Amino acid sequence: MELELKLSALPQEDLQPRVVLDLAETLLGLLGEAQQLHLQAHYHDDEEGLLRSSGWALRARREGTSLVATAKGPEQHLDGVPARPEINEAIDTLPAPGAPLPQALAAALGEAGLPIRHWPGARWITDIQRTFVDLRLAQGGRAELAIDHGCVYSKSLRHPIRELELELRSGLPEELRDAARQLSEHLQVRPGGRTKAARGLQLLGKLQQPQNPGDGDLPGCWRHMSELEEWLREGHHELEGSYLEAARALLQQLGIEEPRHLSGDARGLRRAIDSSEHARLLWRIFCAVHPHQNER
Repeated sequence: MELELKLSALPQEDLQPRVVLDLAETLLGLLGEAQQLHLQAHYHDDEEGLLRSSGWALRARREGTSLVATAKGPEQHLDGVPARPEINEAIDTLPAPGAPLPQALAAALGEAGLPIRHWPGARWITDIQRTFVDLRLAQGGRAELAIDHGCVYSKSLRHPIRELELELRSGLPEELRDAARQLSEHLQVRPGGRTKAARGLQLLGKLQQPQNPGDGDLPGCWRHMSELEEWLREGHHELEGSYLEAARALLQQLGIEEPRHLSGDARGLRRAIDSSEHARLLWRIFCAVHPHQNER
């Protein structure tokens, strides 16, 4: 099971590796030397939409000189940290459409009720330069910090990627959240953001706009607001009113005073969501929705 937090850079944040590493060393402590790796992942998706409708992603990724096939399952949440089943198997060549899936991946998909035993065909590619190192966490845990720069593309369509990923190696999910919050106080980053698989689906127009937040529980309302924000950042300004409504309802539930930058009309939101003030609000909401166990 992969437990990972994503921190997405605001447009004005470069996430220069040396700056991020120096900050992480000061705040948390590095365990070993940072390394670099070129990652090129070919994401496969079936024509019927079985994978995406079930929350699965299938990729073949070149990691330096190695090739790895990966299937990732639907996202769950453990104390506010996204968790996904992940199955990996080394492969020798990039698979062509129709090539047999590695046995471990086909078995995992079969158990999930997905009768996919062959590679459907690559629909988009992510090309990433990654700088990564392990961090010491506050209560003795360990996490990998990855600094990713690159893009996702499909034919002439492309979207930049500039983000941090914190993956828990050992310890508690709340340690990972604390580390993310500490870094966010010195970098212009927001919690969350689309996965690379979802980014490719978004490029191809395969994602559905968010509907109602479900049963109205706080984590569900937070995910609904976050998803609406992703659509806003992709130019869907028709959702500005829905976003403001979701944000205000969540702030009211949490007892957080509505900030000035959300008190105007929807058009002002286009500039506000890229501000440091808005990023700080998102982190405040995130921490309030997912408090430590001893704060509940």
